[in-house]
Amino acid sequence: MNKIKYLLLFYYLLTFLSTNGRNINIKFYASLYKTKNPSQLLYSLLQNKKITNGDTITFPQDTYYFSPIDRDVCLTLENLSDITIDGKNSTFIYHGICQPLYVYKCSNINIQNFTIDWDTTYVIQADIIKHNKDFIDITIDSQKYPFIIKNKKLYLKYDDKELPIITSNQNLYNKKTKEIVPGSWDNNLGNVFEEECISIGPNKIRFLTKSTSTKFYNDKKIILRTLHPFRDAICIEKSNQISLKNIHINYCPGAAIRLQHVNNVNIENSYASIDSISNRVFSSEQDNLHANNCKGIIKISHCSPSGMGDDAINIHGRYYKLLAIEDSHNVTVQIVNTLPEIDEFFWFVDHKNMKRTKSCQIQQISTRINPQNHSIEAHISFKEAIPYSIKVGDYLESKTWTPEVDISYCDFGRQNRARGILVTTPQKVRIHHNYFHTAGTAIMIAGDVNHFFESGSCNDIEIYNNTFDNCVTSGTAYNGWGTATIMINPDLFNKETQYHNNINIHNNNFKNTYSHLLYAKSVNGLSFHHNRYKIRKKYKPIIIENCKNYRIE
Repeated sequence: MNKIKYLLLFYYLLTFLSTNGRNINIKFYASLYKTKNPSQLLYSLLQNKKITNGDTITFPQDTYYFSPIDRDVCLTLENLSDITIDGKNSTFIYHGICQPLYVYKCSNINIQNFTIDWDTTYVIQADIIKHNKDFIDITIDSQKYPFIIKNKKLYLKYDDKELPIITSNQNLYNKKTKEIVPGSWDNNLGNVFEEECISIGPNKIRFLTKSTSTKFYNDKKIILRTLHPFRDAICIEKSNQISLKNIHINYCPGAAIRLQHVNNVNIENSYASIDSISNRVFSSEQDNLHANNCKGIIKISHCSPSGMGDDAINIHGRYYKLLAIEDSHNVTVQIVNTLPEIDEFFWFVDHKNMKRTKSCQIQQISTRINPQNHSIEAHISFKEAIPYSIKVGDYLESKTWTPEVDISYCDFGRQNRARGILVTTPQKVRIHHNYFHTAGTAIMIAGDVNHFFESGSCNDIEIYNNTFDNCVTSGTAYNGWGTATIMINPDLFNKETQYHNNINIHNNNFKNTYSHLLYAKSVNGLSFHHNRYKIRKKYKPIIIENCKNYRIE
């Protein structure tokens, strides 16, 4: 026993006396710190400066159970560089409302080789066993999804909480393929699952309210979502040179990966994915990847996202609505999610034609809460005089945070709701060598000043050497999932302006197509050529609205 103690002490001293490139073996230090919670261990190591620049944090292959320590976050990396987290193909299990990983103001961070999951999810997965015009019967595995019927209403039991069911993104899935049922979308059965129900046997529930659906969905799976806070699995902010490799997120109560103000990120074989062992049809409750106001290049390859509660990839900037102009250098804007930074350059955008004008650099910024509507407002002082033509109601758009995008060798299936790729950036975009088999539109190039304020107009997009196989099986003009395999549809005040520029779609294969191939609106410089396709006669292959300088072959 004494020999083992001396060996442990020698290893401990050897590790901490070395100057850089140390290997922080989590199992070894767990024994030293006498803790089974990796969150507590990592928090102690970071607080005591035992993890420093250049270190590798290694999790020998195993299953690890995390509990949050600091602000509901299980591991925070802040102001660090040259750090590697290597899970060695481990599984990380979480519980409750928490965020597994938050990276803030870091550089050269490599994160790799692990799976994220929760022991209990905030989603109930049910099987519809009987559906007719009078009632709906479902069965729920109460071991995986503990529930209670209270006052004739269904609740998810989570620790000491009873969470009500809400009518939000209740999607229907094929039991065998785990794909969204063709022709179905959000909440096809109305608000039935918020209404009265009774138990009709072990794990069997009957909902007595007549559904609004004219179709009956017997022998299908359905997702019932509950009212709870959202937390992302991996959130990275204000950081540089990030690499995510071989990471699978089987569940999280938010987006799988969220990027904000990140410069250069490489994502390889890292995505939200259905856990086949548990027989789930869901993974992350929001997007697989949501990137907002990034720069450098976002490179995504060899990813096969599935089971998400929203889009596979959404990359965009942000519009800030101009609320007041104090003088030639000072304005007030409305903030949506992302706060501008000092020294950041912003374009001024005319809301009538959505054209970018002069750019100015921020000198000072302060925020306040509007007491009337509780929205966040920012007072911004610019170093240069703002354009004289700018008026209240126009927009600001970041010029500094606009990324290049390269997406390749990915598989986008219809095991998630909504769409495949959404992208808007003025920098170069390349989407190539991917396979699309989506429930909604495969690729959407939008831009929005009416709802989510996701900017901005694109200048150089090339879509080539992809396969589009029977996409838009659940898309309609009313549900937002899209009506064409590729949709270019900015949401603008002025329907006559050209918003996007230079979009080249070529050498793609459109198979088994039961929708429009392309819907393009408000584009100057559109090319669709050398693509292979067959389409049903009822669908017009290509729809062009308010485009200039386009070539269709």
